[in-house]
Amino acid sequence: MQTLPYDLAERLISSLESGELGRDGRLPSFRSLAGHYACSVATIKRSVDMLQERKILHSIHGKGVFYAGKNFRPTRNAGRLLGAIVLDDKPGTFFGKIRTEYLSKGWVVASYNATDDFQDPAKEREFLALAERERFAGVLIAPTPIEPLNRDIFKKLRIAGMKLAITHPYAADMSGETYFCIDYKAAASLMVAQAAMRGYRNIAYFDNAVPSPYKILQKNGLEESIAALGLGSLIPLTCQQGEENKKFVWENAPGKEKLLQRLKDLPPNTAILCTFERLADLAMELLTHLARRVPDDIGVAALIGFGESNHRVSSVSFDAEKQIREAFAYLTDDRIGPLETIQRLFPPSFENHGTLKET
Repeated sequence: MQTLPYDLAERLISSLESGELGRDGRLPSFRSLAGHYACSVATIKRSVDMLQERKILHSIHGKGVFYAGKNFRPTRNAGRLLGAIVLDDKPGTFFGKIRTEYLSKGWVVASYNATDDFQDPAKEREFLALAERERFAGVLIAPTPIEPLNRDIFKKLRIAGMKLAITHPYAADMSGETYFCIDYKAAASLMVAQAAMRGYRNIAYFDNAVPSPYKILQKNGLEESIAALGLGSLIPLTCQQGEENKKFVWENAPGKEKLLQRLKDLPPNTAILCTFERLADLAMELLTHLARRVPDDIGVAALIGFGESNHRVSSVSFDAEKQIREAFAYLTDDRIGPLETIQRLFPPSFENHGTLKET
C-alpha cells in the first residue's frame, strides 16, 4: 500500500521523539529515510516539507535538516473558529447547549449533523475540507464508521495544526487517536453483572445487524463477563428491519417470523441486552405479543441509555454532557498541542426501570 506523506510525517515524529532517528539532532539523508520506510524519496521530501512548515523540522544550508528536540509541537492553528460533526443522540443534544456557551466566550462554531446524510464518508470529507481551508483551530467529530474511513485525513489535519476531538469510536483500533468516548465495553460488563445479580442465567444480545465498532466493544464486554460469571453461552438475536425516514419499521422487516420464533424459544431467566433503546422497545413489543412476562420470565435492558425509550427500559447511562464539555475544553486549551494524545472513556451507571428483576 502506498505510504502517504502525512502518515509518514507522524511516523517520523514518533521516531524522532523516541531517538530511533536523528540522535545527533540531524535527520538522515532522504535516500536513507526512503530505504528505512520503504517509500520514495519524493514522499520523504513532501513529509519533511510538511514538518518544516509546522516548524517541527528546520534546515540549515550546507548542514542538513534538524528537528527541534523532544516535546516539540506543531504550530497550532490560530483563531477562534471550531467545527463540529454531530449526530442525533444524547451527546448531540448537549452539543447545542455547550456550543452556545462557547459562542458567548467569543468562539465561532460551525456544525454539521451527519445523521441527515446517514454518516456518508464523502459528506464528512467535504466538511473536513472546509475546516482545512478555513484553518479551524479544532473539530469535535463523531466520525463515520462506514468505509472508506477518513483516518488519513485526520492525520493530515493534526499535522497541519488542527486539533480533533473524537466522540464516537469509528474503528476497532483507536490507539493513536484523541477521543472522548463512552466506555461501551464497561457498559456491557456492568449490565451482565446486574443481570446475573438479579438471577438471570442466560444472556441474549439483540442487534440490528448494522456493523459498527461500538458493537464489537459491547460484544467483547458481554462475552468476557459471561465467561467470568459462569453464565450460559451468549445467545445472538438479530433484527434486520427496514428503514424509512431514519426510523425503524418493523412491519417491513425481513426475518420477522424467525426472530419471533427465537424469542419464543428463549429459556426462562434470560436477559435480552439490546444494543440501544429503540431495539429494547421492539423487544418489549414482541415479548408482549408472545405473552412472555417481563421481567419475571424474560428481562430486557439497553446497553446504551439516553432516555429515548418509549417503555423506560432498564439501561446503562452515561454523563454525555461531561463528555462534550471535556472535548470542548481540550479543543480550546492552547497548552495542549494537536499531536498530543488524550484518551478519555466515560464510565457507565446502571438504571433499573422495572424491565429487570429487583435484587
